[in-house]
Amino acid sequence: MVPRIGQRGKSFKGITSYLLNPRKGTQKERVRYTYTKNLISNDIAKASQMMIYTAKRAEQTKMENGLSPAGRKAKKPVFHFSLSWHLEDEPTKELMIDSCSEMIDVLGLTEHEWYMITHDEREHIHSHVVASLVHPETGLMANPRYEHLKASKWALEYEQKMGEIRCPERAQNWEKRKELTPEGKEQFVKHKEQPLFDKQSIWQLYQNSDSTKAFQAALEAQGMTLAQGDRRGAVIIDQKGRVSSLARHLEGQRAKDIRERLDLKSLPNIEEVNYRQEQQRAKDRIAQEQKLKELKAKENKSVIENQMDATPQKSIETTGKRRKAPQYKPEKPRVPFEYKSFAEELDRVREKEQQKQRALDKKRIELEEFYRIKERQNQQQNLKDKASKSMFNAKSLLEQIELNKKGLENADMRIKEQGIQMSELEKPHESMPSPDQPKQSLFERFNLEVERVAQNTEKDVQGNQNIERSEPFEDNKDRDFHETDPIEPEGP
Repeated sequence: MVPRIGQRGKSFKGITSYLLNPRKGTQKERVRYTYTKNLISNDIAKASQMMIYTAKRAEQTKMENGLSPAGRKAKKPVFHFSLSWHLEDEPTKELMIDSCSEMIDVLGLTEHEWYMITHDEREHIHSHVVASLVHPETGLMANPRYEHLKASKWALEYEQKMGEIRCPERAQNWEKRKELTPEGKEQFVKHKEQPLFDKQSIWQLYQNSDSTKAFQAALEAQGMTLAQGDRRGAVIIDQKGRVSSLARHLEGQRAKDIRERLDLKSLPNIEEVNYRQEQQRAKDRIAQEQKLKELKAKENKSVIENQMDATPQKSIETTGKRRKAPQYKPEKPRVPFEYKSFAEELDRVREKEQQKQRALDKKRIELEEFYRIKERQNQQQNLKDKASKSMFNAKSLLEQIELNKKGLENADMRIKEQGIQMSELEKPHESMPSPDQPKQSLFERFNLEVERVAQNTEKDVQGNQNIERSEPFEDNKDRDFHETDPIEPEGP
């Protein structure tokens, strides 16, 4: 059992809203049980409004009971404490209500208005109790004294009654309190927490500093921050946000002496320091994530470069931009139309074949330049010559030869994917005249064609003389003209 006494407050509405709603940044419901006492409503929100009404009309209630309106004013009528059970304990609702009622009786608030809210969002279950210090019938303001000591004593008795001591330090402190001094007074005992920082180093920094700023800078150099505490004067905060009193680390220095030497008003408070630390931690986290992204980008870039070296068919960067490989798009076959004569049709077919062959030659040159075929062939031959002459780096040279061979195979595969055969590109059609050659006459080309047909076929040319001249391609209008087709001479 761990009882905690909170600070006295002014707003019943604020504490009630905090206890009924989920914690900030979460949507998890945490209220398990609720209970009201000395209130006419079991609803916590309505009970809070009734407690506000009682506190506002405290002076009027005094006058109605014949009491003087003078005395302690109800400026902070909110009294709040909590009871936390051990992780292994599973208390029932009745046990929680009885425990809170006993604690209320110990504090002397039995006849006052109060309610209980039990939370279960943490590992240990705990109950919050909010009580009004204003008596609902007399209007007098209660002032519990030594509430921390009374709560500690009640918690010890509760654990003894349950048969298991959960907090041995509290039992040891109460054993010391029972010892009496020679004067017959009870000895004051308080549990001393171990200091978070080295007392000797802080004492040296405190002695060597001549001002508040100098002492603050010296502490920051050691990873500590000097701040203004809420009730403890000056405090020290480490990088993890843990707070410790400065007076606890300076032996022989009273709080008054520290306040006279240090300007506490110029120091930031605990909330400001925590906010700065959170901002710094967020910046560090963002910087670390950015650094990881840069490392991953470098790794991906190196992998891509290695892949480009291994597969040369990919696009290479020449002018800062990626250049795509030229794509070969074959011409769509056009619908043949009737020509005036057989010779004109023959010229048209031959011209088409020449244009197609020139396009293939141009395409072959472009692809060879893009995939650097000649350069790689020369490099392959040089590597083979080096491998045959040198025996020291034979293994590495063979690896380079194999890699270059794969690059050439990949280039050949890419060219074939575009519908171009290397055999056609490497061996252009022998009968195709280049554009620079002089153009032959129609009669000369006709005689050459007749001689070629006579040499390559054994068919009788005289058997084709009966073909009608008006329809020379009646049987072959659906296919292209080839060199082996029979040709009928034009004219007698």
